[in-house]
Amino acid sequence: MEECLDVVVNSAGAGFMMGVIAGSPYHFFKSLCISPTHMATACNAVRLNAPRVGGKVAAWCALCKVSKNALVSVRQKDDAWNRIFSGAIGTGLLSVCRRSLRASACFTMCGALFGTVVEVSSIMLDKSSAPAPRFD
Repeated sequence: MEECLDVVVNSAGAGFMMGVIAGSPYHFFKSLCISPTHMATACNAVRLNAPRVGGKVAAWCALCKVSKNALVSVRQKDDAWNRIFSGAIGTGLLSVCRRSLRASACFTMCGALFGTVVEVSSIMLDKSSAPAPRFD
């Protein structure tokens, strides 16, 4: 149980860092496009908005990791389906509190699609980086 909690906390921390790193240039350049001569305004926009984006990504990563661990516990096996459904569950749980059920269902499907793309790309990367068989 403790290693599960450690994994969730580490995932949330990594998600926060990814959100801050990705949100900083976005909000900086977005603010510069609005007022190109005010560098201080752009820095202030980063200071205000990057932690908010990081918190949202951290919440999504933590929910995905918790749902993945729950699926592994229920299904008694760890495979690609758990990671696909964990992305869908995490996205759906985050969207259900702020949106209608129809919009939440659409976001859940987008989460499943994102998880599928990630899993298929990781499988293809594993297959392409595997050594070629030798026929001697």
